[in-house]
Amino acid sequence: MNSHPLQKAIIYDGECPFCEVYTRAFVKVGILKAEERIPFSEIKNQEFVSRMDATRQGNEIPLVDLNGGKTIYGIDALIFLLGKKWKWIKTVCQFAPIYFFLKHFYGLISYNRRIMLAKKYREMECSCAPKFHLGYRLAFIIIAAIISVLITWEFGKAIAQTLPIKIENAGMKMEAICGTGWAMTILSALIFMKKNRIDYIGHLAVLQIIGVFVLLPSILIAPHLELFGFVICFLNVVFSSWLMLRGHIKRIRILGASQRWTAVWFLSLQSTAIFWILKFSLF
Repeated sequence: MNSHPLQKAIIYDGECPFCEVYTRAFVKVGILKAEERIPFSEIKNQEFVSRMDATRQGNEIPLVDLNGGKTIYGIDALIFLLGKKWKWIKTVCQFAPIYFFLKHFYGLISYNRRIMLAKKYREMECSCAPKFHLGYRLAFIIIAAIISVLITWEFGKAIAQTLPIKIENAGMKMEAICGTGWAMTILSALIFMKKNRIDYIGHLAVLQIIGVFVLLPSILIAPHLELFGFVICFLNVVFSSWLMLRGHIKRIRILGASQRWTAVWFLSLQSTAIFWILKFSLF
C-alpha cells in the first residue's frame, strides 16, 4: 500500500514563466493534480529533497516519487506525464531518432531559458537555476543567427517588391545592411568584454530573434501594397529597433554590465546600416 496519497509530483522553477505555463496546463488538462505541482521555493522541508540530484534539478525538471521511488528528470519526466493521458506519446517517443531530437530540444530550451526570459531571479536554498552549458548556448546562438539570416533575406526581397525600380540581390544587400552591426558587436564582445561574454552574446541572439520576428507582417503584406508597403516596412524597422533597444538596456542591466555596451551595439547597427544603404544607392 502506498504511504502517500500521491505517487509523483513535478518540481518546477516557479521563477520561470515557461515552467509556470506548461505545468499549469498539465493541471488544467488533468495530467497533474494541483497538489502534484510544487515550485522549488516550497520544497525546503520536504523528505524527497535528499533524493533529488543537485547537479540535475536545475537543468532538467524533476518528477519525484513521493513514496520513495526513483526521481526522473527532464524529457523523460515529460514523456511519463504525457504518456499517462495519451498512451501513444510514450510509444512514439521511444523511437530513437524522435527521442534524440526531443532530448536535445529540451536541453536547448532548458539550459537557455533564463537567457531567453531575461528577468531577475531570487536566490533559493534549493537551486533551480540551469547550469551554463557551452554546447547548448552555442547551438542557441547559431540557430538564432540562421533564423535571423533567413527572415532578413526575405525582408530584403519584400522591400524590393515595394519600390518602382528593380534591385538586384535585394536579400543579400539586406543581409549586409542588417548583419554587419551584429557581427561587429559580437566581435567586440569577444575581444573586450571581460566577463559574461557568452551570456551577452546569448542575449544578443534573443534580441535578434525578437527583431526579425517583428518584421514578419511586413514580409507578408508589404509586397502587395507597392510604395505604401515601403512605408510599412520602414515603420516596422523603427518599431523593431525600438523594441530591441529596450530589451538590450534591460538585459545589460541584468548582466550588471555597463550601458556603454548598449551604445556600442546600437551605434554599430545604425552606422553600418547607413554605410551600406549609401553604398548600394550610390554605386
